[in-house]
Amino acid sequence: WLRIVQDIEAVVFEVKVPWRQYIQHGHRDFLFVRVMGSLFNFRGGLCYQLEYFRVIQMDEILKDIYTWSIYSEENRMNFNGYFIYSRNSTLPNIVIDPPLLNNTDLEQIESLGSVQHILITNRNHIRWSTKLKEKCNAKISMNFSDENKENKIGDNYFNHDELLFDCIKTIVVPDNKSPGETALFWEERKIIFLGDALIGKPSGAVSLLPPNKYINIEKAKKGIHVLDKLNFESILLADGDPILSKGKEAINKFLFN
Repeated sequence: WLRIVQDIEAVVFEVKVPWRQYIQHGHRDFLFVRVMGSLFNFRGGLCYQLEYFRVIQMDEILKDIYTWSIYSEENRMNFNGYFIYSRNSTLPNIVIDPPLLNNTDLEQIESLGSVQHILITNRNHIRWSTKLKEKCNAKISMNFSDENKENKIGDNYFNHDELLFDCIKTIVVPDNKSPGETALFWEERKIIFLGDALIGKPSGAVSLLPPNKYINIEKAKKGIHVLDKLNFESILLADGDPILSKGKEAINKFLFN
């Protein structure tokens, strides 16, 4: 059955089937739902099947760190972006690996001082970076090894073991999906941001991407050991579910079990 509730700000669609249930809120008449295992967008009385849809609005997942997600039906997991709100002059407001942002997200970011810098963990996670750069007049930084010589989007480039903004260390993860795969380690807050180095799947655990994404999956797994000596608690993953506590334990379980 389908129930529609409308107020000034939003329309809520609730769709239930005997073996599956999904509820999602959207703005006015634009919203995504899951019906019998497929994704649909109900808009203006018409129904369109989609590959990607919004899962949540921007949410403060850790103090001054906000996240939002796009669900990929093909990959069966969320693609996440992160917004770091800065309270000091040495650290700009930063976005990492941004997927699509809607107008509400952009308004929220603007209310927090906009975005000054966008960090990209690998060449496959450019996502919505160029559009966000245009909207916010931000700068983009990514690994030099992942630079596209024909279509340069970066304003700045980094290598392994650099300190960005005096707090975020770049850690290149060798033998991964791209040569410039970079983990971003915030030592003071015991947080590590990961692009494609690992994914948060299943929930609460980490894993590699499918074997066909690597030249050598065994080398890719060994490459994760570059994180062994880092002291972190939270893993904020660009793909899958983030792990807010005991993140180091989750990686060790993956590597050593």
